[in-house]
Amino acid sequence: MAKDVGFQDGDELYYTIPECSLDVGIDLLHDDNSVLKMLNFAKKNNFAEIYVKHKGHQSIPVKQGSGRGNKEKMTEERSPESVSRNFLKILDAVLKLWRVLLKKPRPIPANCTDGRWTWFKNCLGALDGTYIEVHVPKVDKPRFRSRKKEVATNVLGVCAPDMQFVYVLPGWEGSAHDGRVLRDALSRPNGLRIPRGRYYLVDAGYKNCEGFLAPYRSQRYHLNDWTNPPNTKEELFNMKHSAARNRIERTFGLLKMRWGIIRNPSYYPFDTQVDIMLACCYIHNLIRQQMRIDPCEQYLDEYMRSLQQQHVNEDVIQSTEASSEWTEKRDNLADDMWKSWKEKRRDN
Repeated sequence: MAKDVGFQDGDELYYTIPECSLDVGIDLLHDDNSVLKMLNFAKKNNFAEIYVKHKGHQSIPVKQGSGRGNKEKMTEERSPESVSRNFLKILDAVLKLWRVLLKKPRPIPANCTDGRWTWFKNCLGALDGTYIEVHVPKVDKPRFRSRKKEVATNVLGVCAPDMQFVYVLPGWEGSAHDGRVLRDALSRPNGLRIPRGRYYLVDAGYKNCEGFLAPYRSQRYHLNDWTNPPNTKEELFNMKHSAARNRIERTFGLLKMRWGIIRNPSYYPFDTQVDIMLACCYIHNLIRQQMRIDPCEQYLDEYMRSLQQQHVNEDVIQSTEASSEWTEKRDNLADDMWKSWKEKRRDN
């Protein structure tokens, strides 16, 4: 198989096709279409190897044999500066794949059979903010200090029901309110886009308004609160809402569990730290797309419990103003849930 021969200015990125000659068994990754072709190949064959062709090299070391056979090991001493330079080039390449790797949102259909989402027709998923620790200059630390006293960036994440990211916006100071970050996401040229009639589930830190369905405040909400059945329609609505919106919390948990580089802040410049967060989200999506079973997910519940113990928020929508229409929509939905729930209990 073709191997990495170093990465410098002018190098090109390829992927290999096992058991083919070098002339016919490689493809250059130069645009979105070629990346999609490679992803389809990898999904079909459960294998793909990406490598770098050095500018000016006439040949690339090749190991004969099957794609899953033993591979020739090539080791080379590299300076920290060389490793860092190559890391940044790979990071830049991953960031260019955002159109391919970000999930395209699809509304929950009327015939949905997933119990978590049955009541939320036309919902696109869930969104929330999370803190990711960063290193910033001393003068900036007060702005980046979060309510949890961490020096962190407030990251807005939007996910689909399958726990793939639809939109990610890192970079805001940890002291910024979640609503402010969301308003910025809606106002950006390539920001979050929500068609009229569609919406995301949000927590009580956001306004209940067009495009964003929040739970009732001052009512039981979190999943671990439901040791006893709901007593009112508001509690029932919150229970259903929490079960569905929990997907974004689990998505963030899976992201942080998977990538040590965002669990602990690196010493790259702040802009590079932000790019690393984006790249981790994109590769998270790639893993979810290409693997039937995410190997990290079996450890997620334990990881989420540990986090809770440590810390005992076209025609598109462009604002998050409070809306009586969406308050009425939530009330009507809660009435329907309550009526259905009471009928089922009476039948039993």
